[in-house]
Amino acid sequence: MRAVARRVLSVGAVLGVVAAGVVVATPAWAANGTVSGCVVDKNNAPIAGLTIGVYQAIETLPPDPVHPNDLYQRIGINAVGSETMAGVANPTTGANGCFSAALPNGQYDFAYLDFVTRSTPRYGLSWYAGAAGGLASQGTATPTVLPRIDATAVTVSQNVAIQLGTAKLQDAVSLSGVLTGRLAGFPRDRGGVVLYTDVHKVVMNTGYYAFPDTGSNGQYTIGGVPGVDANGNPIQYRVRFVDRRHGWPTDFLYGPNGGVQTELSNDDGPFLGFDNHGTDYPFDDTWVAGVTPVTLPTGPLNFSLPGVPTQITAFTSSSTSPAAGGSVTLSATVVRTDQDWNNLSQSPPGRVGFYDGTTLLGTSALATGRATYTASLPSGAHSLSARYLGEVNATTLAYTRDEYAPSTNSNAVTVTWGGGSGTSASTTTLASNPTSLARGGSFTLTATVGKAAGTPTGTVTFSATAPGSTSSFSLGSAALNTSGVATLTVNSGTSPAGSYTVAASYGGDATTTGSTATPITVTLTNGTTTTAATTTTLAASATSVTSGTAVTFTATVASSGGTPTGTVTFRDGSTTIGAGTLSGGTATFTTSALAVGSHSITAAYGGTTGYAASTSAARTVTVTSGGGTTSASTTTLTATPASLPRGGSFTLTATVSRAAGGTATGTVTFTAVAPGGYTFTLGTAALNASGVATLTINSGTSPAGTYTQRAAYGGNSTTSASTSGGTVTVTLT
Repeated sequence: MRAVARRVLSVGAVLGVVAAGVVVATPAWAANGTVSGCVVDKNNAPIAGLTIGVYQAIETLPPDPVHPNDLYQRIGINAVGSETMAGVANPTTGANGCFSAALPNGQYDFAYLDFVTRSTPRYGLSWYAGAAGGLASQGTATPTVLPRIDATAVTVSQNVAIQLGTAKLQDAVSLSGVLTGRLAGFPRDRGGVVLYTDVHKVVMNTGYYAFPDTGSNGQYTIGGVPGVDANGNPIQYRVRFVDRRHGWPTDFLYGPNGGVQTELSNDDGPFLGFDNHGTDYPFDDTWVAGVTPVTLPTGPLNFSLPGVPTQITAFTSSSTSPAAGGSVTLSATVVRTDQDWNNLSQSPPGRVGFYDGTTLLGTSALATGRATYTASLPSGAHSLSARYLGEVNATTLAYTRDEYAPSTNSNAVTVTWGGGSGTSASTTTLASNPTSLARGGSFTLTATVGKAAGTPTGTVTFSATAPGSTSSFSLGSAALNTSGVATLTVNSGTSPAGSYTVAASYGGDATTTGSTATPITVTLTNGTTTTAATTTTLAASATSVTSGTAVTFTATVASSGGTPTGTVTFRDGSTTIGAGTLSGGTATFTTSALAVGSHSITAAYGGTTGYAASTSAARTVTVTSGGGTTSASTTTLTATPASLPRGGSFTLTATVSRAAGGTATGTVTFTAVAPGGYTFTLGTAALNASGVATLTINSGTSPAGTYTQRAAYGGNSTTSASTSGGTVTVTLT
């Protein structure tokens, strides 16, 4: 963050030698020139014992290497920072209010500091702002300014005596108050306070000299600033509050309704408390609405800082199908938004609550970012999740500190107790096509689940661990098809290059235990991928059938570059009716759900690393009634939530109704159109007894933006197919 850091100036260096009522600094070198001046109060009386700060001209500092295009080194954020001192003994004024300093050649900023050796400053801080070569006489009134950036750099040269004239200082005022937490009102220690007179123009802050950051009681005091300017007009200050441990999550400018947050990260440019009108030059800024000016002196200025946001990055269960009466171990990983997510030693302390639906099962204390809880629940399916509660009492759950905000609930994991003696063990294998690809490309994960007898049902969850990380993130989930196979196509987007460890976990069903595949590696490279052209042809087992008769479509994808792999999507017009995975260059799809009428069927190969997409010519299939009655259908779609952060999950719900009454059966295919305009399949789900199909999607590392969602019902022997209308969107932030 850009708030000032704690600096300490040794006050032992301010002592000098008194001669003829003037305190003269004693240099440790051969001086090249002298600078002298006098200081009076508002009534023109001499000020004795005032420290004169001698600083290297701040304009000579190198640019900030983290922000090379910003002028933060020049705008005076470190208003009186010791790192820019000139390395000389600072002079003090004598009984006549005057001083003199012998200095080597160079440029210097001069400050009038009454707070260096005094716990209660008499006069407010000012900086010399006269001519760079000094004034004509010692008695000439000296222009002074409050922010250092407006100070004049005085040039000292060989054997030249420079007079800074007489500076008039105003009485000092102070600002004090208490910083607390916004959640429960606990004092916030290590709180920093900064005073501005204008955008980016710092006058004073805690952390220097006699004005420390807030302590355990949350109290702060800043003194040594004037309440009025040289003409006696009140000065308006803006006040900035920040928890120095955390920076941007707790960095605010004073104002109503919680103030105005400043920057979001070190790379976002000028503070959000300021409006820069689209320019990089910081002096073209103005205060944004809601930043409230303060005139000193005033009563205590108290402020509450929000808790640092937190997040559950991983939630797992040791089993998703324990036996009746058995137990599972739930594990949650917690981070704060401003930490390195690969370093869990930075995670907050506190407790995690574990939930069955909305019912709190119990809590557990965090240890190095992780908390575990053992659960044993009645037979049946339970939707389990976790939530970071903050630093709370283990019994009452009341806050003991409020530095960290509670998180939202994690993604839910369904655990089904009570498989009984008929429960069969399962095995899960995982494959990726391809296993190495250029960044931005897509790869398809295929999980195959087997058991001793029969075909498993349920869902497979896919996850990945980034290079150098110990924490995994979800890629998404997919339902098993009738062959016990689940597939998920992942777009790598802007993920960094490197080798990712990919895992697949099958959650089990009422008669099948869960299982986890041996992890595999998928490598993203910085290179480019050569794409070979493909051709797709489509064949149908029949081109004229009666309603309810199965038709098998076979797509063949060929390329001069080899045998393509990946997925083929089958469409009836523009409606997706199914998909198949290529094996040996062919993919099949069988359906008996085509409605009565003429259907123009195409097969679209989506492409993969090394092979371009292609679409077949249309094949016409005619379906006759065969004496039966076919009802039209209507499909409606909703998405919950409609807006969520990247990495979160949302649920699509498709409801299919029949014009002739009754309940539709069959399958709904869900697709999405990305912000870039391309369409991809999210998955399929069967209609339940109410004609409703749901699919929960984890957004993983998908880019931020608005995605258009669609649902296509494939129909059955008595119900025609239909596609959701209107515009249903999900926005990732």
